[in-house]
Amino acid sequence: MKTRDLMTMAWRNLLRRKSRAFLTIFSVVIGIFSIILMLSFGYGIQISQENFLNEMVSFNSITLYPSRDSSGRQGRGKINKKVLDAINKDPRVDVVLGKIALSSRLKTNKKGVEILGGLYGVDFQALGRQGVKLDNGRPLSSLKKNAFVIDSNIRAMDISKISQRSISGAELKDFPWERARFSIPTSMNENPLDEFTGGGSEKVTVSYGGRLDSSSKLGSSAGIPSIYVDLELAETVQKKWDKSSSSGSPLEKIAGLSGLSGGEGPSGDNYSEATVIAKSMDDVESLTEDLKARYNLTAFSMKEGLDQAQQGMLVLQVVLGAIGGVALFVAAIGITNTMLMSIQERTKEIGVMKVIGAQVGDVRKLFLLEAALIGIIGGIVGILITLLVSRMANHLFINFALSQGANLDLDSGQFLGISYIPVWLPFMAVFFSGIVGLLAGYLPARRATNISAIEAIRTE
Repeated sequence: MKTRDLMTMAWRNLLRRKSRAFLTIFSVVIGIFSIILMLSFGYGIQISQENFLNEMVSFNSITLYPSRDSSGRQGRGKINKKVLDAINKDPRVDVVLGKIALSSRLKTNKKGVEILGGLYGVDFQALGRQGVKLDNGRPLSSLKKNAFVIDSNIRAMDISKISQRSISGAELKDFPWERARFSIPTSMNENPLDEFTGGGSEKVTVSYGGRLDSSSKLGSSAGIPSIYVDLELAETVQKKWDKSSSSGSPLEKIAGLSGLSGGEGPSGDNYSEATVIAKSMDDVESLTEDLKARYNLTAFSMKEGLDQAQQGMLVLQVVLGAIGGVALFVAAIGITNTMLMSIQERTKEIGVMKVIGAQVGDVRKLFLLEAALIGIIGGIVGILITLLVSRMANHLFINFALSQGANLDLDSGQFLGISYIPVWLPFMAVFFSGIVGLLAGYLPARRATNISAIEAIRTE
């Protein structure tokens, strides 16, 4: 018999028993719906996590810290200009940035506004020589001595709108960076006495220089949004801060605790940390190990964090897929049961087919096609329902996140939902559901081929 004739017979046989076929197909729909929806949640969480990390850091970045012994004291591995120059000569390295992490923070004259981010001192001239520019194309060498620059993750937050929904306040997207006045406190002697005495803490006035060009690949420091000032200014601020810390704040002097606290800032040409940007992500792992061994430094790459996150997400996807797979397994049992019942009811029909010349292979193909049709139809319907539910889930998730004060850029083109279905997954699901139908129909088809034609005709 021709394949087209067998397809027509298989379709007619399903329509002859609509209720049974519908219930069996419905079980496949539930199975496909469950497994795709579970996988889509896994992919959605993974992509959201990767997008978040991509915004915060470059996966080509490696963060270096001076080595420390078990007591927390600095060991032999130090970060200085000599070390950074040697690292920069490595052909795998694109950018090297030595940093001084400041204890102070950037403040603005705008009431109720906080600039959230770590404050670091860097060598603007060295960065300029490595091709790092501002987002407006200006070179770093054009900056004034007391200027600061920010990375793409820095936000101005209105802390007057802090709530349980948004613990950091509301982002001020139209904050006037060019017109606002900024300062960096050089003393711990701010709050709470200034409020009563009218005095002001010691500070250095700084001006906004611009935002780093995202194409420079200079990410945030260890995932922390970063603000950068010139190295010379940073050393001055940190020295004054450390002196203030060792002498004690006004409250400490009143309490007799002066001199018990102090800072440990960088000395000489030493840096508190450094960021290394590799030219290729493939070199990150080997470069990280070489930096640890060669310079006795503590090194951490964001790629390590990404790899660990991906491993965790792989486990999650396997678990979620297995949960959906249980429903599909039950559907496969339903297909097998339906086909066995069909053979029992159509025993005489099978005998007639064999008597009039149907080959054993034709009988096998007929029942396998019926089982495959059940799987494919169930797969297609399940996919359509899953796409609809996934879209609704993403819509509800985004609306809920916005109602909770989340800062979502709806025009960014990035995935912002919770359920993501890759383009290949629906096609794979249809193919997989068809294979499940074939496997489930194999045993009934084999039983049908073993039926004796003479005994089948005698069957009432």
